[in-house]
Amino acid sequence: MKLDNARVLTFRHPNMGEVVAITNGGESIDDARYLVSLGRQPNEDWETQTLRAVIGYMAEDNRRLRKQVSRLTQEGGCKIKAV
Repeated sequence: MKLDNARVLTFRHPNMGEVVAITNGGESIDDARYLVSLGRQPNEDWETQTLRAVIGYMAEDNRRLRKQVSRLTQEGGCKIKAV
């Protein structure tokens, strides 16, 4: 499925732990097209554990970049649109 305006959201779920949701531009978890729990299960194979780790790193990087965009737009010297 192609997402025209993909947006990555992260949140903590009481039963699933850290969860990454991908929406098609929505701001709410209810709009999620994909949900991935980053919590590790004891019976996962190596490939699944690697995939979860990569998604976790990408979610971390996404948070860092959002903070940087927010900081730059608040300074007023940068004319980029905050997403």
